Parts: sequence; structure tokens; C-alpha cells
Amino acid sequence: MQYPLNFRLLMLFLLSGLFGAVGCSGGGLRTEYVEGVVTLDGKILPDATVSFSPVTEGAGTPAVGKTDSAGKYTMTSVRGGKDGAGTTVGKYKVSVFKEVATKQYTEEEIRKIIARDGVVDWGYKVVVPVRYTNPATSGLTAEIVKGKNLSCDFALTSP
Repeated sequence: MQYPLNFRLLMLFLLSGLFGAVGCSGGGLRTEYVEGVVTLDGKILPDATVSFSPVTEGAGTPAVGKTDSAGKYTMTSVRGGKDGAGTTVGKYKVSVFKEVATKQYTEEEIRKIIARDGVVDWGYKVVVPVRYTNPATSGLTAEIVKGKNLSCDFALTSP
């Protein structure tokens, strides 16, 4: 029996995923623990998003973390990593992003705005200097090695 090309391609895709999953079973993604502290002008930076992007495609796994009230973050791989477990060994470009709403509304005001406009404009403002929000312009890097990576701190400065 001759199957259509799209069916054969779908089956090939599904089988390659199955074999990939079998090959990875028993350990999953091998991640290395990563933590650090982010400051802006010498002050802790809470609620900021820290992103790791591999310098070379395929030589590392993108990861993300969120700073807590003490400015501390732990990384989580975006490809199936366990929360806070880190990311894979490699060299990374780093970006940091934080925005806050510049407008405050009461619940009643929010209901009226949604009824009228369908959406609330919070007027967000980026808190960190723009250069840090892009891994290509941030100037921030990290090299993740085997073992605990406890010194991935980033001290951001305003222009």
C-alpha cells in the first residue's frame, strides 16, 4: 500500500520523537545548577527576568530565571528542565528585563475601562537600561560549567 507523502513525513517525525525520548529517558536534560544576584546601580533588582541565550546555536540550552525580593535568581532550561535546575554546559549571552505598570486603577475603574475599550492600558515602563534587554547588546555573558555555578551575578548600571 502506498501512503501519501505527508503521512510518511508525519510518521517519520513521530518516530524520530519517540526514539529521541527513549534515548533521553532515565536522565532527561543534563543541567547544571545556576544562581546569581542582579543589581541595578548597586541596589537589588527584584522581579526581573534573566535570560540565557547560547552564544553558538546548539552549544547550550536557552534558560530563564526570575529574581526574587533579594535580587536572587535560579535558572530553568526552556527545553524540559526541572524548575530551578539550571541549564546545560556552554557559553551564554545574557539579557535582563523588567517593566512596571505606570498606571494604577481601582477595580471599578478596570471594569469600566474593559466594558468601554475591551482592554486596560497599564502604561508599562522598562526599568532596566534598554541595552540590557537584548542579549546582543547587553555585554553580559555567562559560562556554565559542570558543577554548581553560584557566581553568575550581574551588576547593571544606568547610563
